[in-house]
Amino acid sequence: MSLGALLIITSLFSKPAIAASASIDALLPNTRDQGSSGDCYAQTASDLETVYLEHAHKIKDKTEFVSPLATAVCSKKDSLKADLSDAKVEHELTLSKDKMDVYLQRLNQLASELKQSSLSESSLKSKQNEFSQLCKWTSPGSLHDCRVSHGLSDALPGESDASESIIAGGDISNAIQNSVQNCGVCLEKDFNSAQDIEFLTRTEQALDNYAHPDEDGTSSSCASPQFPLDKKGEKTLNTAFKNLLKGKLSDHPAFAVMKKKCKRKNSLSQEISRNTLNKDLSQMNASDASGQISTLLKKGLPVGIAYNGQIFQNSNPVDRTANHASTVIGQETRNNELYFVVRNSWGESACTQKKAALKVPQFDCDNQGNFIVKASDLMAVTTQATWISEDQK
Repeated sequence: MSLGALLIITSLFSKPAIAASASIDALLPNTRDQGSSGDCYAQTASDLETVYLEHAHKIKDKTEFVSPLATAVCSKKDSLKADLSDAKVEHELTLSKDKMDVYLQRLNQLASELKQSSLSESSLKSKQNEFSQLCKWTSPGSLHDCRVSHGLSDALPGESDASESIIAGGDISNAIQNSVQNCGVCLEKDFNSAQDIEFLTRTEQALDNYAHPDEDGTSSSCASPQFPLDKKGEKTLNTAFKNLLKGKLSDHPAFAVMKKKCKRKNSLSQEISRNTLNKDLSQMNASDASGQISTLLKKGLPVGIAYNGQIFQNSNPVDRTANHASTVIGQETRNNELYFVVRNSWGESACTQKKAALKVPQFDCDNQGNFIVKASDLMAVTTQATWISEDQK
């Protein structure tokens, strides 16, 4: 009997075995809903960092995992500061009717000019940028609403919607790089995201409330939300929020806590940054992409993937438009086909709920809330893989 035939027979009579999943799972907290951080990319990034720290023996207590909320906030520090700056401008405009009238007049003038077809490319781009910024400062709704109200029904090239979340989306690798550079490594005990505290939603509410104060110039009661931190940390954070609404916008309130509690920077941050690697899978066929992921899993390395999350939300074929991120933590062989174990960020019950909702479920679930899906199907909708290697020098 040939070796190939023997291998086929062996695979048919053997039980599916998860490779790496059990060992990787043991290093990670229970599957959580991304509501605690608002960002699936940050959840995935914190998974990769946690396993790396365990493997590199930098953190020996397995309950000390990297905080996804801290990763989310730190990875978008620059954009948060920009939103704080915009809120300050809006606040001043709201309190100054004369200044607001000037900007509204300019907005109307720009709308008329943008309707002309004779503008040069550079002039068009400049006016588009100014129009978008003025919309943010003067209009309570989205950029789309502002555009429509000024008779510009079509999207302007290069514009982004002002209603976009301050911390939505992002590349896994960027989430890792930016977070460790801005804050270092923040553990869950440093910055608690175990509960769904809707931190970012409350931040946006606070910013909006500051930008558009009541008619008497005061702000509403969302100035001091309560967060599940320790007593000292909670007091510090609430004080920072009060300062935020008073116009002290030099930093995001979360950093008042993280600056005091997240001390693992410098060499460790540089090490993680240096060892974070990426692979573009967008032009790779599903079989080759699966092989790349499988090789990393056999080394005990979890792999973050950017992919089209619709694969777990409907039974129709989907393309490689990346709108979600998750961590591949293991693999199985079923009926001589490779399957990946995917740690998602929708909570422990999400897998069974999604499977029950689909008429033709194309994935399975384990008792940890992980999605088990055929590797070729998953790779057909995956654009990028990210992992943290211990081999880089």
